[in-house]
Amino acid sequence: MINPDIVMKEVTLDSVKDEIKSWYDEKKYHYITVNAIDNGDSLTIDWVFSEYDVKNKIYVFRVVGIAYDSVVPSMVDVIPSAWLSEWDLADMFDLNIENAVRGMFLQPEAPKAPLRKETYNGK
Repeated sequence: MINPDIVMKEVTLDSVKDEIKSWYDEKKYHYITVNAIDNGDSLTIDWVFSEYDVKNKIYVFRVVGIAYDSVVPSMVDVIPSAWLSEWDLADMFDLNIENAVRGMFLQPEAPKAPLRKETYNGK
C-alpha cells in the first residue's frame, strides 16, 4: 500500500508563483498536477510535485480561500507542461487562470463549470 509522506506548504495566491519558482528544480522534482477543491464559498488550489529519486514523498503548495473570480497565476513559464492541467481547471471550474484557453475539455453545449458545487447541485 502506498502511504506517501506529504509535505504541505501553505502559501498565498500572490506568493505561490514565486514560492514554486524559487523551490522548483526540474532535475529534482516532477510536476504532477494542479488541483482545485470547491469549498462552496471559495476554492482551495494545490500544486502537486514528487521527487524523482524518492519514493512516496509528495510536495504540495496550497492556497486556501480563493475567490471564484480571482486571477490564478499560470506556472507555464516555470513548468511548460502545466498548461494541460491549468486549461482543465479553467474549463471545469470556470477559473480565470492567466493565459488559459477555454473549451478544450468541454463541448460548447456542456454545462459551464461542471465541477463547481453550484453547477453540480443544479443551482
